[in-house]
Amino acid sequence: MNARRLALSLVITALVATVDQFTKQIFFAKPDLMSGFTFAKSFVQFTDYHNYGITFSLAFPQIATITLTIIFCVVILFWMMRLVRRGEWMSALALAILLGGAIGNVIDRITLGYVRDWLLFFGRSAVNSADGAIALGGIWFFIRQSRKKTPPVPGPNQV
Repeated sequence: MNARRLALSLVITALVATVDQFTKQIFFAKPDLMSGFTFAKSFVQFTDYHNYGITFSLAFPQIATITLTIIFCVVILFWMMRLVRRGEWMSALALAILLGGAIGNVIDRITLGYVRDWLLFFGRSAVNSADGAIALGGIWFFIRQSRKKTPPVPGPNQV
């Protein structure tokens, strides 16, 4: 049963990375189709942004960013495998989604030298579907982990 759940987690990871690359291909193949499109009074716009930095476009050497992302992905993969073995399927699934997003962005960094962002929120924050997966997986994982029941620590009068 754990082998199937691990395989499913890996399939979900690959699916998230594939959806990210697919959405980028669709948008960047014909960006003029959506240029100028806004939603909800400039809440969301389509854009063609090349992020050469790390989160929030902070400048950081590209090779260091790629190396750290790959190390992060390996750590998340092993953590996900451990969670599957321990029967924590929902937490493993959250990490699978996060990992798929990280892989989607590192593919851009390796092949293009930057990450392609295509959604602009509030006229200042450009993101892509991989960023959404990273945020969703991270938040979901945090919620799952914070809900774990921990045994109460005995007080001085309970010993």
